[in-house]
Amino acid sequence: TKLFIDYNGGSTKYIHRIKKVKKILWCHTSISHMNEGKIKRYGKKLFRYDLVVAICEEMGNELLRNYPYLKNKIKTIYNFVDLEKILLKVGNDIVKNRKLLKDDYCVSIGRIVETKDYITTIKAFQILKEKGIYKKLYIVGDGPDIENLKQYIKKINMEDQIILLGMQENPYIWLKNADFFIHSSKIEGFPMVLLEAMACEKIIISSICKTGVKEILDLGVGEGFRIGDYKELAILIEKVLKMPKEEKESKYISNIKKNINKFS
Repeated sequence: TKLFIDYNGGSTKYIHRIKKVKKILWCHTSISHMNEGKIKRYGKKLFRYDLVVAICEEMGNELLRNYPYLKNKIKTIYNFVDLEKILLKVGNDIVKNRKLLKDDYCVSIGRIVETKDYITTIKAFQILKEKGIYKKLYIVGDGPDIENLKQYIKKINMEDQIILLGMQENPYIWLKNADFFIHSSKIEGFPMVLLEAMACEKIIISSICKTGVKEILDLGVGEGFRIGDYKELAILIEKVLKMPKEEKESKYISNIKKNINKFS
């Protein structure tokens, strides 16, 4: 059987022209950000495929609620991580800014764009600083909003605490040496970076954005907060910071080790 696999949704406009092959679409993003008209039009496009793959259960359920007529076409296949590759990179000690690796820090990783909402994370660190709790945050990534983020950090006088590392060839070594991982995104498809954090045995503190985050956190690998709620995030960071190592191991790390192979 010949297959046409549309892995990024780039073929939805002309998929009706493709004949005599089985057509599969991979969905990578929640439709929750679409308006009613766009959701309706998107459903008509999905109907033209023989199979629609959702990359997490929440996304699959979201599609079914909006398009019940696609019931027999929707299948969930989780995105996965290459654990062997990550472990190899974690063991690679060739890295710039080696001195920073020895600091006591937590880390965020992703494109520097508005939807990743790094401002919420930074505001949480402001609250902690005002309470006399000092912890460094490294942000790994680049993007169109990086200059705005730099200016914001400078404006609030936190340049010594919030470090923008830019793009890193090996982000996993920064994950492995971090205390824990923070994710404050407003919307996702299925956030691979959370799986990468698990692969590096890091506790996750994440916004419960659509889609897939709740499925990961329900495994007992971290804590979740409402999108944009920097006060709640500050409480969770303080909670994890003050938690004894043995409690972290029993409450989170053991679950991370037990569940990461589900996504291998």
